[in-house]
Amino acid sequence: MYQQQVQETPQLKVKQSFFRDTFNKKYNVGFGSPLKDTCSRCFELARKIETASTSEEKVTYMTQKRIHTLKAKAFYQLLKVEPENCISLSFDCQKNNPLPKLTDQAAYFSRQLNMYNFTIVIGTSKSTLDNVRTYYWCENEHSKSSNEIASAVYHTLTNLVIPHNIDKIRLFADGCGGQNKNTTLLGMCSNWLFSHAPSHVKQLEIIFPMVGHSFLPPDRIFAKIERETKKNRSYAIHKFVNLFKEHATVYHLGDGNVEVHDWKKEVSATLKTPGNWYFKFNLSKRFILHRGRQNVSVQGEENYRNQIGQLKYVTKRRKKITDMAPSIVRRGNKVNIKKILDVANLLKKHFGEDWRTIDTLKYYKDVEEDNDNFEEHESLQCVPLEETENFI
Repeated sequence: MYQQQVQETPQLKVKQSFFRDTFNKKYNVGFGSPLKDTCSRCFELARKIETASTSEEKVTYMTQKRIHTLKAKAFYQLLKVEPENCISLSFDCQKNNPLPKLTDQAAYFSRQLNMYNFTIVIGTSKSTLDNVRTYYWCENEHSKSSNEIASAVYHTLTNLVIPHNIDKIRLFADGCGGQNKNTTLLGMCSNWLFSHAPSHVKQLEIIFPMVGHSFLPPDRIFAKIERETKKNRSYAIHKFVNLFKEHATVYHLGDGNVEVHDWKKEVSATLKTPGNWYFKFNLSKRFILHRGRQNVSVQGEENYRNQIGQLKYVTKRRKKITDMAPSIVRRGNKVNIKKILDVANLLKKHFGEDWRTIDTLKYYKDVEEDNDNFEEHESLQCVPLEETENFI
């Protein structure tokens, strides 16, 4: 188009490379969506580089940023490449799915029940229904803690088909202390490796990314699910479950087939506290578990490529990994009464006084009846949503 406009003045014609260079560098035009959930450390160092008062400070911050970036890339290189003698699993939790999910402003001002989605992707290749496991549960059934995460990972490891040429299992997860990076998960993996893993599997490695650089294969599954949930409202659990089934093999955590075990209690009675370990737990990015004849030894590494630590036992004196015998955690989690009242008020606003008679809303009625302190607070009245909106 530009060449046609200047056809009468040949001296204004330019090569395509010159036009492209001018368009890209002289015009403030951007394509694509802005980044979300960016790394705080990268953002901090970038601002320090811009505002550095001396060249020495600028060089220092640039060096720190480069080291930080190289460490983040080292994690993704491990995640991308899977050795022939190894199976890789990555797992993460989706952000809480609200129940009921409605598109109007009333839902914004109300507390809602949560539905949890924990997804495990087996391998580093393209995700399919065969290599993706999704575990879901609701807030009134179980909490969202290390016990639920460890139980779901334990179920996947126990039912995983491991060929005879595999002698190592790798687990990739973000560094969330309440769910993934804790002694509960590490103790469960130690127990599985020693007592339930095939004899040819000798080692299990747990790898965590740099803070702020934790994009994992399960996040692709979550993006597809969230893209669908934005289009339609969903007040029934089966709608979420049907959506999960389009992208993964689905399990209901705690329904009898996939029990929740109290790993946290058993691990605290068997393993030493992290402060008494021979390496720094919080600084470690890799935990290497090795199965011996009588116990499992643990090695902690602060880097992704070096392996300079030593394999040592972290069990208490006269304790072994085989001493773990976690009990089953009963289904039933107490929900805040104020949240139940908010949900009831929201359903009343949308479906009328007789919402409890609607079959698709039976879940919310059961939550009311199963909650211990609902009857004594049943007469409480919630603040009308219109008044809440005016107050805010």
